[in-house]
Amino acid sequence: MNNRSLLFRATFAGVLGVLLLWLGLWLAQYLDVTLVSPQVTFAGDRLRLAAGGGEGAAEGLSVPSPRTGKPALILVAESGFSARDYQQISWDITGLPDNATLAVAWSSSAAPGKGQTRLVSAVELAAGWVALASEPAWQGQIVQLGLLLKGPWTSPVWVKSLSLHRKVPSPMDVLEALGRDWKPSEPWTQRSINFHVGAERGRWLTPVTTLAMWVAIGFLVFVLISRPLIRGSLAVGFAILALTAWFLLDARWQWQLGERLLATYQTYGGLNLAERARVAPDNKIHAAVGRIREQLPDDLVRVFIVHQETSAYLPGRIRYHLLPYPAYAGQSRLPRPDQVRAGDHLLVLGNVTGVRYDPQGGRLVGSTRGLAVEPRLAIPGFGNLYRVQGEH
Repeated sequence: MNNRSLLFRATFAGVLGVLLLWLGLWLAQYLDVTLVSPQVTFAGDRLRLAAGGGEGAAEGLSVPSPRTGKPALILVAESGFSARDYQQISWDITGLPDNATLAVAWSSSAAPGKGQTRLVSAVELAAGWVALASEPAWQGQIVQLGLLLKGPWTSPVWVKSLSLHRKVPSPMDVLEALGRDWKPSEPWTQRSINFHVGAERGRWLTPVTTLAMWVAIGFLVFVLISRPLIRGSLAVGFAILALTAWFLLDARWQWQLGERLLATYQTYGGLNLAERARVAPDNKIHAAVGRIREQLPDDLVRVFIVHQETSAYLPGRIRYHLLPYPAYAGQSRLPRPDQVRAGDHLLVLGNVTGVRYDPQGGRLVGSTRGLAVEPRLAIPGFGNLYRVQGEH
């Protein structure tokens, strides 16, 4: 009976904890939006012309008359906010003639490298604001935002400010946001064995922090409904809540592993090794190394990879595809003559600077040293393969 009572109290505390957490998060966000920071305003000194020129100051940014007929693009100095949180934009512009047009311009993480525009209607221009919630392209993280002014004007137009207005959240908005944090899926990457995506970048409210708050609130409820307080029952109640949170996080992780496994099977299932290499993310590296292997003798000669990579990915993958040839990827410049011997091969990647081949002397020359080599293969955009000669 005591065990049943303990389990019932823990379950009740967990359910009530969910409701209290939901209400608390909504109330905190509601007060923050309505009272603390309902909008973000960029004054003139935080605006700039994309093409240069103009005088940004606290009272506004002066936009001179366009001389070539091209529109003027005014950008905000800061970037990086969620389109979901800011769905209305207003502005304070003086001197804009009636025949000029205004558009909102932005780029987002949802379509990297692609600019988006939204023409402001005459009614919206008169009102001084535009709502972007219904715009399909207004999503993800906004990485750049600005106004596009087009049309002739003789006197300078003054852009005094541009403001982003935060959306007042409803309880369902908070619930949907929490649900989205549980659904982000990340494919296999170099970091995925040690890292699990928590939520969108820059958000502090991740599944881990959410469940940590739920455990704290649920345990407080459990303490309040447990009379008399018994140390053993409190420990069991806390363990039930903590293990439940652990199980939910692990279930989310296993679900993502399952999605990755399914995606891997759909990509590679039923293919032989050669076919898998052709569809792999590093297929271009595999193809280039395949050409290099054709130039190597059957004897397992050493291959020195000279590179200037900021990461170890490319030389590491080249080493992998060169197996079983012993390859060394720790070279950012030519090896010393006493480090190599006749028959060794040098693979100088295409991004290496300060190394050139002297065809007249038959030498590979670096900044402080040189090696007698024989050119074996040149792969445009990838690198050059050389065979070390006996004389240095």
